[in-house]
Amino acid sequence: MSITQLLENIDNEMIQSYKNKIIDDVLFIHMGFYLKNIEFMEHLNIKALKLQLCTNVVPKLRSKTVKDLKLIYCKIQNLQEMELDNLESLFLQEEQKKLEDNALTQSITKLQNLQKLRLDGYRNLDIKPLNVMKQLQTLELNTCQLKQIDDIKELNQLKELIINYCGLVQLTALKYFMQLTKLSLISCGLVNLDQLVSLTNLEKLYINNNKGVDITQVQHLSQLAVLHMNECGLQILDALRPLVNLNELNIRYNQIIYVQPLAELKQLTVLNAEVNCILDASTIENNPNFRSFNMIIQNQPSKEQLSIANVLRNTNYPVTLLRQMRSLKFNFKATQIVQKQNIEQFMLQYYQRQVSFSNQVSSLFTEMSKFEYSQ
Repeated sequence: MSITQLLENIDNEMIQSYKNKIIDDVLFIHMGFYLKNIEFMEHLNIKALKLQLCTNVVPKLRSKTVKDLKLIYCKIQNLQEMELDNLESLFLQEEQKKLEDNALTQSITKLQNLQKLRLDGYRNLDIKPLNVMKQLQTLELNTCQLKQIDDIKELNQLKELIINYCGLVQLTALKYFMQLTKLSLISCGLVNLDQLVSLTNLEKLYINNNKGVDITQVQHLSQLAVLHMNECGLQILDALRPLVNLNELNIRYNQIIYVQPLAELKQLTVLNAEVNCILDASTIENNPNFRSFNMIIQNQPSKEQLSIANVLRNTNYPVTLLRQMRSLKFNFKATQIVQKQNIEQFMLQYYQRQVSFSNQVSSLFTEMSKFEYSQ
């Protein structure tokens, strides 16, 4: 008997061993061995199930207890033969699978208790049938080659809408989703945020990798608490001044020079500003609320122009404020900005109980020009 056959037998025997047993809150995961059948599933009290590469048994799924189902690379055409009356969360993932019709989304609409739906890697995906799913709270579509979302504008009850890497060119329907609290439009070719103005309940917004997007209209989203705008080619942050509820900001890989507008964001506790052109961080470095502060300092002309270097250089920085942070990271790619002993001096002030840590910092700086700490 080959290793593969042995694993197949073990896998099937394991499933059958659970027959007629009550198993509460079990996450059962199958990672791709050939299953002969799955008829015993309906006898198991499984709440969450993940199947991967199980192309032969998936259509026969029957369960009254499974609420969370993940099917990865199972070549699903539709769910018509499945009996999953109590399913609340469904995740289907394929590798750029081309659909010939709307049988898949049409069959999904039969899941009357479904609240969360995620579809990844489907080409020619027809999302219009989903309009009837008024119970749906979260819809996530990744790499599905969509051109516009008007086909689902009737899903105005959605709380979370995630559409990433789908090649969208038309976003006018966003104005209909006024109940949204979370919106993600990563790499969707956004030009501006005009269509988001009506989304006054929005609390989390992710628009990474939309080069050249005009963020002026973000100032109208007064409820925003989390904002991610990595790799957007941003230079100016003035539009963020009115966002007084913002507590997490991610602006990595932009061309930002000045961060003065962030000084007015008194609720800001998490800031990631890696790989920018920031010349002066003095307006934000004394923020007593910071719990996480992450900045990469790169190719600056002199340490005098960079106030964050003063933290490591010397004495007047209120080190006591740093003790409130849970994580802290400085990455110096231009090593001439600050000398090694200045990092040691700073560390000895900050970590009085960890004097021996000084040598580790010296080593890090010498070998990687990098310091990172997390509590």
